[in-house]
Amino acid sequence: ELAGEDDDDDDDDEEEDVVAVRSSTRELALEFAGIGATLVANDTKGVRRELAYARLSRLRVARRTDAEMDNFELQIGDFQLDNHVPKALWPTFLSPVKDEENANQNLVQVSAITAHHGDGTSSLRYFAARLLPLDILADLSSLTALAAAATTIPLELLNSDFELATKDPAEWARRASHVDGRSSKKGALGKVVTTGMTTTTKTTTSPEEDADVQVVDEASASPSPSASASALSLARKRSLRRRGYIDALVLHPLVATISFEPTPSEAEDVRLGLLSYVQTLAAISRAELKLSSFVVERLIESRAALVGRIVRHYVVQALMQLHVIVGSMASIGSPVNLVSNIGSGVQQFFYAPAKGVVESPQAFAAGLYKGTTGLGSSLVGGVAGSVAGIGNFVGFNISMLSGDQKYIAEREARRRKFAADSGGATAGIVEGGASIFRGITDGVSGIVLSPMEGAKKEGALGAVKGLAKGIVGVPVKAVVGVMDGATTVLQGISQSASSVKVTQHLRPPLNLQQIPDSDQFFIPSKHDVTLARLVRPPKEQG
Repeated sequence: ELAGEDDDDDDDDEEEDVVAVRSSTRELALEFAGIGATLVANDTKGVRRELAYARLSRLRVARRTDAEMDNFELQIGDFQLDNHVPKALWPTFLSPVKDEENANQNLVQVSAITAHHGDGTSSLRYFAARLLPLDILADLSSLTALAAAATTIPLELLNSDFELATKDPAEWARRASHVDGRSSKKGALGKVVTTGMTTTTKTTTSPEEDADVQVVDEASASPSPSASASALSLARKRSLRRRGYIDALVLHPLVATISFEPTPSEAEDVRLGLLSYVQTLAAISRAELKLSSFVVERLIESRAALVGRIVRHYVVQALMQLHVIVGSMASIGSPVNLVSNIGSGVQQFFYAPAKGVVESPQAFAAGLYKGTTGLGSSLVGGVAGSVAGIGNFVGFNISMLSGDQKYIAEREARRRKFAADSGGATAGIVEGGASIFRGITDGVSGIVLSPMEGAKKEGALGAVKGLAKGIVGVPVKAVVGVMDGATTVLQGISQSASSVKVTQHLRPPLNLQQIPDSDQFFIPSKHDVTLARLVRPPKEQG
């Protein structure tokens, strides 16, 4: 308008161009407050129940596309996978680790920007993915229950190709012979198209296409400028079909704290493969794995090769963290955790006063108190936890001398339950006293009960064996009881000094009740009765 009437026509043309560009823009955004999924299957005793529950919170997926750019964004505010397996050691399989710094951040953040070029190709301008630290807790009995449930899932539900290959192998083979959506017909001819700078391969299926290729071959000896430009554009398009150009790709560091307990499984016949041998491994206590970031810039690479580079990067990073796994084994006192706890306490001892001295004398005094107590808690908690881990391992090996499998199993169950509950110093003192008393009473009662149990199984010979077992069990169980009392007190002190909190269930497990003479279940509620179409699998599928 300030330029005058002479520019009105140009302004109208520009406005039309802007409107045309805007009209080609497409946007889509999906937001969910939460999405939950539950796994219902038969447990190791054949009872239909909920084994796991997963929930995504604050999920947002957005995409904006125009002629030049494609923007994609994925946000997951929170995620938790609850463990509802009976007698599970921990309430969760997986949960995020939130602190003061990341309390309000999304658990998962993915952003991608793709640029579209005039010749029909596209390139990845920017891709970034970030995942907040995770807490992974697993015990062998829970993994056994999940693996047993997975073996009852029909494979055709997971892979449609499996069902097609089983019912119609010929149709499956015909579809598999298609490459990039085109059938590989017999008699296809491969011709090399040579230009001034690039050599590419073209597959032809007809004499007409073959003639076109021959013309290109003859003209390539002295290409014109327009022909060279066209050939370069064609070569670029074909090259980028196999390989993509990436301006920047950033995968932020991955941090996970892993705990594992080789709890005995109640399953008798479960197809687990390698998991069946994990029972002999020692417990892993809060092994913190840190995998460094993966960053590439200005890269031309195929998708398969890029995925291979990413996999190799994280495999190497994981192998470099094996010392953390070994150093977090409770049987050797978790020396890595001990050093980490003391190191964090020393850091807090110097950092808290230094932060307060720049604010005010009162803040310096508060920082000095905070740093001193933090150092003391880290030192006491780290040493107590390390000694308790060694004591538990020694106590378990001594308890094996009793030969009483029932006693050994009950002792391990009590020990693991106390470790999972994190009751603190008070609970440790109470449980420690109970362990000493229980060790003495179990030893004395074993002199009477062991011969009786042996007589029921093997008669007089069993009674003699039971008497010998009972006599040996008196000193063994008494010593183990005293050791358990001491280690339980130390473990309680370590729990009180630690700032780690156990994440609880999002909700109680579903109370499934089967409808009489039906394959359906219902979930009783305070307000109504909700039918659950959780059909029992056929007997032949377990």
